[in-house]
Amino acid sequence: MAVGIILGILQIKQIIWPDSLGVNAEPKIESKKALTSKACRDPSHGIERYARSFNVERSSNWMGGGYDQNKWCNDVIASLRGEYQDSKFEVVSKSENTKNTCAPFNCPQYMYFCTVKVDTDPIYIEKISDACK
Repeated sequence: MAVGIILGILQIKQIIWPDSLGVNAEPKIESKKALTSKACRDPSHGIERYARSFNVERSSNWMGGGYDQNKWCNDVIASLRGEYQDSKFEVVSKSENTKNTCAPFNCPQYMYFCTVKVDTDPIYIEKISDACK
């Protein structure tokens, strides 16, 4: 039966008289970690928002057929992932220019353009968890 709880700064001490011992038995003291954890921002909590957001515009060199705007934007995002880890990427716009390099024959060349919105420098959700030390 618990007689009382004494709160300390770093731990809680609980005095317990075991039921198997008599009333005149010495109390047994058990230590428990106090719930003194403070809230923190940790990647395991998820992302609350990003500190920076900006657009990146990239254009390709002239290329022959077989490529397209989507492939170019995927290449741009893959390159940006190497520069900005833990970021979010969104294609804002894409387009292409075409020219024929061997008139009168049809030898099209393409230049692709892609604008990607980059959200970077994540700010994690603040909460109390086991990740907070």
